Amino acid sequence: YCIYDIQSVLMPTQILGENYQKKSNFGIFIDNEEIRYSKEYLFNSTGEHNITFALTEDINMDYMFQNILVLNNIEIYSKKGFKINSMISTFENCENLKEFKITGVDTSSVKSMHNLFKNIHTYNPNIDLSGLNTNNVEDMSYMFASIEIESIDLSNLITSNVKNMSGILANCSSLQSLKLSNFDTSNVLDMSYMFSHCESLFTLDLNNLKTNKVIDMSHMFQECISLSEIIIDNFDTSQVTDMSSMFDNCCSLTSINLGKFNTKNVKNMSSMFNFCSNLISIDISNFDTSSVTNFSKMFYMMRSLSSIDLKNFNTKSAKDTSFMFYHCIALRELDLSSFETDNVENMSYIVENRLFIMV
Repeated sequence: YCIYDIQSVLMPTQILGENYQKKSNFGIFIDNEEIRYSKEYLFNSTGEHNITFALTEDINMDYMFQNILVLNNIEIYSKKGFKINSMISTFENCENLKEFKITGVDTSSVKSMHNLFKNIHTYNPNIDLSGLNTNNVEDMSYMFASIEIESIDLSNLITSNVKNMSGILANCSSLQSLKLSNFDTSNVLDMSYMFSHCESLFTLDLNNLKTNKVIDMSHMFQECISLSEIIIDNFDTSQVTDMSSMFDNCCSLTSINLGKFNTKNVKNMSSMFNFCSNLISIDISNFDTSSVTNFSKMFYMMRSLSSIDLKNFNTKSAKDTSFMFYHCIALRELDLSSFETDNVENMSYIVENRLFIMV
């Protein structure tokens, strides 16, 4: 029997008879045996399963295999080019997935791949992206987040219509090598958490990324604790409003070039360089901070920072400057004479008492 059922997708149940095929829209093979399959069975199953998923008409795959821990290998195919219309969280939390392949399937209608492969714990899973048509995808947020992978090549992934890349590689703590040579980010609005907690990345060259439409860069490189070099010389930040925690705990950085940063629209710089403990100096003389309301912990725990030029700093809109320079233990003098504090509501622990401050 060939029993297919989109409604009870995901686990073997009793054979209902050939007339049930009239409701079919795919065939599922688990460990080479074609069966009807319900999610409850896979939840309670043990061991590992290899699944071949044969599409026989257009479907929506949102959440379809989410949380299926026994999923080992999966192949999705169609001999007649049937469509997958949506793929939100399709394989999220498939922690033991080792291999993914898709062939002959039309994914050109998919607009969201949010959380698509999030939280796969198998070390270096083989995720074949060549069969995915991402021409119309607008949301790739957390698409590859929390995958245990050493290297990933996204250079051939079509991203020209993507608007949301928030967390796309967040928490990929084993990631050491990243290829983004043809990565098109010309329409991206959100890059928050994009590389957050990529703890094994040593260098990042992002000069090819177009950022002229990006509004949110908060937490973008947060907790990239091994990152010693980051090349963002060509970043266009003219539309960015949030840079909070952008370099938070990039504790291996010794230098960074922010000479072309346009910060005229930024409102939040809280914790921007928090715990950048090996940065000896930082040139922010070009920063326009006239719109910033939150400076809290901006330079907090920059323990190697020995000097900083703030003469062009504009704090007229500031409401929170708490802990701004707190525990900058190498900083002996600080000129805050340019600071306007009329609108500041919280200045607690902006500096430590041992600092010589010019006001």
